[in-house]
Amino acid sequence: MLEITSLVTQKWSTPETLGAVPRGGRYGHSACVHNRSLVIFGGHKDILTYRECYNDVRVYHTNRNLWENLKTSGKRVEERRNHAATVYHNKMYVYGGINPEGEFLRDLWSFDFGKSFLSLCNKIKGICHGLNSV
Repeated sequence: MLEITSLVTQKWSTPETLGAVPRGGRYGHSACVHNRSLVIFGGHKDILTYRECYNDVRVYHTNRNLWENLKTSGKRVEERRNHAATVYHNKMYVYGGINPEGEFLRDLWSFDFGKSFLSLCNKIKGICHGLNSV
C-alpha cells in the first residue's frame, strides 16, 4: 500500500491508484525518483521470507497516480534485497545487496530508462557492508 504525506498539512493519506498496483508488502527494496516518478527496485516479500527476493522495476507516476511494471531487456539481474540504488542522468544504478541464499552481492548494474535496458557495469572484489546512496 502506498502512503503519501503532505508537507503542508503533515497528514498521511492513501491515494487511489491505477495500473499494475503492487499487492502485499515489500521490504529491503530501493526507491529513487526519476522525472517526478517513484522507481522501486528489488526487495523481498515480507520480514519472514528473506528468500523470496525480487528483481523487478516498478514505477509510480505521481502525476497520474499510476503504477507500471517496467519490462526490461538486456542481462537479467539476480534477485536481491538490501541493496543501494541511485539515479544519475537517465540511468538508475543498483549496487550490491543480498541474494535469496543470503550471499552478499558486489555487483554494479545500470538501468537505462530511455531504453529499459539493464547492463552489468562491474563486479567488485572484497567485502562490502553498510550500503548507502545519495
